[in-house]
Amino acid sequence: MIEQYWSVGTALRNPNRVIRCLDIIDTFAGITWTETTQLDYYIERILRGEVNPQNISVGRLRVLSQVDKRDYMYSNYEDAPMRGRVVGSLFEKLGLITTFPTINLTPLAKNGVKGIITQQEMIKEALINWDVGNGHNLCSPLVLTIYLILVVNNRYAIGSNVGMTGITVGEFRQFVMEIDDYSQIDNAVNNILSNRRALSGYFWEDSTEKDYKDNNLKYFKATDLVLTRYPISSSDNVLIDLDYTQRAELNRIINTYIPSAVRSICGL
Repeated sequence: MIEQYWSVGTALRNPNRVIRCLDIIDTFAGITWTETTQLDYYIERILRGEVNPQNISVGRLRVLSQVDKRDYMYSNYEDAPMRGRVVGSLFEKLGLITTFPTINLTPLAKNGVKGIITQQEMIKEALINWDVGNGHNLCSPLVLTIYLILVVNNRYAIGSNVGMTGITVGEFRQFVMEIDDYSQIDNAVNNILSNRRALSGYFWEDSTEKDYKDNNLKYFKATDLVLTRYPISSSDNVLIDLDYTQRAELNRIINTYIPSAVRSICGL
């Protein structure tokens, strides 16, 4: 049975394109986020070269009226607005846009688009503020991942394991993605360490599941706080670790967002 897990999703697989996509959304600022607006947004992404659907002729799109552009898209896609809607949902999830009553960039997104902060800084703050969970036990997937890796490294890198840091992509998929409360981190760390001798066991096999989870790593890496090492053909053997040149920022995040009770239990 597949457990529930959090996910950035796969609407935009390349986080380096976030600013450009937000810049396009900004041209629709103040407009109601209807199916027509969602479709027009996707059309504009095509015209600007952000996406290149195989069954759409950019040259033809350029010469059509806006109404005819929409008809052309509907003739090629059963739910043409969906391709704009899913990207909007991603940005709304990350707190980069609001869609009610009209679509607008948030102050964080505006600062990124205007170059007041870097794309890296914008994505980092968006991921820190992205909460999952229920009720009063909300937590940030990025923050919990950073802290879990720190705790794993602290407990595992002893004796013959000195210098061995990080968690595997397989461990991330199996143990980290299910966490929706900071209080669950200690148990997840214990499970990771107790299962390290059995990593050839069950992992997520469905390619769609892997797509969703690997996209989380792409966005985490875009913060420059998380990195991957030893990329080999078997993706489960790639290690996810932290960029310790960013130790001051890592400490700031942990001290700000991880509850003191959790830090006490985890011993770090």
